[in-house]
Amino acid sequence: MQNLLSEFFLICHFSLIFSLSVLCTVFFIRTRDRIVRRLLVILLALFIHSFASLFYYIFAEDLASVVGRITPGISLFLLVLTCVTVPFIIYGTCSYMLSFLELPEKRNRLGKRIIIACSIVFFLFGIYFIVFLHGDNWLEALSHALNELFIYGSLFLFFPAVAASIFFRKTRDIQNRQLLLGIIISFIPIGVFAVLDLLFLRTSPYKLVYISYFVFSILIYLFTSNHYVHRYVPEHSNLPKPDAGTYKAMDISEREQQLIPLLLEGKSYKEISEILFISPNTVKTHIRNIYKKAKVSNRLQLLSKISTHPEG
Repeated sequence: MQNLLSEFFLICHFSLIFSLSVLCTVFFIRTRDRIVRRLLVILLALFIHSFASLFYYIFAEDLASVVGRITPGISLFLLVLTCVTVPFIIYGTCSYMLSFLELPEKRNRLGKRIIIACSIVFFLFGIYFIVFLHGDNWLEALSHALNELFIYGSLFLFFPAVAASIFFRKTRDIQNRQLLLGIIISFIPIGVFAVLDLLFLRTSPYKLVYISYFVFSILIYLFTSNHYVHRYVPEHSNLPKPDAGTYKAMDISEREQQLIPLLLEGKSYKEISEILFISPNTVKTHIRNIYKKAKVSNRLQLLSKISTHPEG
C-alpha cells in the first residue's frame, strides 16, 4: 500500500513537470523570450529525471519480463541522461537564483564560476561512482543514479539557498525579491528532506525532495506566466516604443514604421489597412518584410525583440 501511494505521488509529480514543460515550450516557441527559456531549460531537465524515475519504478520490471533484451540498453540511455541532468538541474537552479541577486559584478562572476565548477565536479563524481563501479549492470546503476546521485545533488541546493538568503535583501525589484524569497523557502527545507530520504526513503519511488522541486516549479511558472501577461498582453499605453536607432538597426522603412505600432497592438490586417488606407494584401507584404528584417516569425517575438531595445 505504501509503495502504491509513493508511485501515485511520483506519477502526480511527473504529470505536473510534464504539463509545465509543455506550457513553457509553447510560451517559448511563441516569444523566444530569454526569461521563459531559462525556466524551460530547468523544467526539461526535471522532466527527463522524472521520466527516468517513472520508467524505473513503474515500467522497468514489466518491460524486462516482456522484452528483456532491450531493457539494459534503455537503462543505459536513461542512466546517461540522469548523470547529465542532475548536474544540469544544480547548475540551472543555482544560476536562476543568482540571476535575481543584485550583486557586484565581481561577486556575480565568482558565483557563476563556483556553480560551474561544482556542477562539473558533481558530473564527474556521478559518472565514476555510478557507471564505473557497477560494471555492465545498467539497471542497478540507474537505481543508484535515481536515488543516491539525485538526493545528494538535491542536498547541494541547500547551500546556495542559504547564501541567497543572506544577499536577497539587496534585491530592489519587489517582484524579483518575492520570487527569490519563495525559491529560498523552497530549498531551505531540502537539507532535511534529503537526509530523511537517505535514511528512510532511499528506495522509495517518491522522495521528499520532490516537494521542494514541486514548490519551486509552481513558483517560477507563476512568475513566468505573470511576466508573459505583462510583457505580451500589455495595455496599449504600456507597449514598447521603438526609437530611430532600433528601426535603423532593423532597416525598417518609413511605411513599416507606421505599421509596427498598430501590429504590436494586435490589430488585424483589415483594421491596419483601414487606418493606413492601404489594401490588406499590402499590409501582409509589409508585415512579412518586417518579420524577415527583425528575424522573427510572429507578433509576440517582434514585441519581445523590440522590448530589448528601450527607447533612447
